[in-house]
Amino acid sequence: MKKLLVLKLNDVQQGYSGDFYSEQFDCILEEGEDKHISQTDYFWTNSHFIVDTERDIDVNLPNIQKAIQAGATIETMYYVDHLFQSIDWYWYNFDEWIGAEGFEECVEYGEEHGIIFKLKSDAIKYQAFLDFYKFSNFIKKEEALRILENVDLEYEAERILKIRKNIQNKGLFVIYI
Repeated sequence: MKKLLVLKLNDVQQGYSGDFYSEQFDCILEEGEDKHISQTDYFWTNSHFIVDTERDIDVNLPNIQKAIQAGATIETMYYVDHLFQSIDWYWYNFDEWIGAEGFEECVEYGEEHGIIFKLKSDAIKYQAFLDFYKFSNFIKKEEALRILENVDLEYEAERILKIRKNIQNKGLFVIYI
């Protein structure tokens, strides 16, 4: 999970062809170049946030300053990366079982990359949910405790019992401490 500064475009218009247009976004693109967002490090979300998943939006860049002067706003969001799987299944189940209390949105361009959250608590819960599915047959005590604090205990108990059964079926053994 990363805390990131993102840029909110507030002047987005949708054209007849379905394409979006924003003067604020045009300010971000380098002058004199016919760039597309795919040629930048940024992602444009469905709610018109500009996100760099690696670092904060640099508010000191002249092009970002122009976008802010044109009405774009800087907001703090929390980004959770999907390093290992498609977002669809995980996000659907997280939303159904736990749910986010605040704003959240997928960050994608061609393929999904992660989710941005307005509330840090939502990002922490989602990261714990993803961590729960990432671990294999062994888990550290600290990680288990963090997961237990953020995920439905009934669901967790079912998942642990399934893993334990799979381990026993493979002829492996589990040491309880």
